Amino acid sequence: MGLALIHNMQLNVFLDSAFFLHLAGVVICLEDIKETEPELHKTLKSMLEGHGLEDLTFEIDIQTGKNVYSLEELCEDGSSTDVTMENVAKYVHLYLQHRIEDWKNHTIYGGEGYGYQATDKQILWFWEVVEGMSKEQQMNLLKFWTSTSYLPHGGIGALSRKLQILKIEQEYPTSATCLYSLKLPPYDTFENMKFWLEFVAEEENCRGFGMQ
Repeated sequence: MGLALIHNMQLNVFLDSAFFLHLAGVVICLEDIKETEPELHKTLKSMLEGHGLEDLTFEIDIQTGKNVYSLEELCEDGSSTDVTMENVAKYVHLYLQHRIEDWKNHTIYGGEGYGYQATDKQILWFWEVVEGMSKEQQMNLLKFWTSTSYLPHGGIGALSRKLQILKIEQEYPTSATCLYSLKLPPYDTFENMKFWLEFVAEEENCRGFGMQ
């Protein structure tokens, strides 16, 4: 494991089910991470019982790059708000919701000549389709996009590069998995995009169809 961390290699850690609950619009609670992240679950549960609150505020370390971290507030004036027994439940709730926002935050759109904007209708449709998928479909889509169902230590923020969605004039989505690039045609209708995204998210298609 030590060598894997040093070289930023992928570890045999399944994608967090809480991650997909969030995509489905479900508010994440502490028990949702009990099986996938037992140590974090234990720590947060201990905090709810009043342990480890000393010198803690509503501010957390966020990994923004390889070995690069920054402080981010969980709420307004979070850096000056102490965590107490009266508000620790709020802290745990905000912590759990914040950490899974990384999915969208670590996706970029386009590049020179291949640009989407986050506000383009196709991107809004894309996330709407993904949020409506089953957990299995979402996992398959990520396989199609990156060729893996696993995340490195540290989660999405610790990937060697950001996920990318490129605008490509073609009939169906393809992917350059080594670059974490999803090549998404600028479909004219939501229904057409939904059809093709669900197609590549089928088990028999996500491991080879359209991959480069």
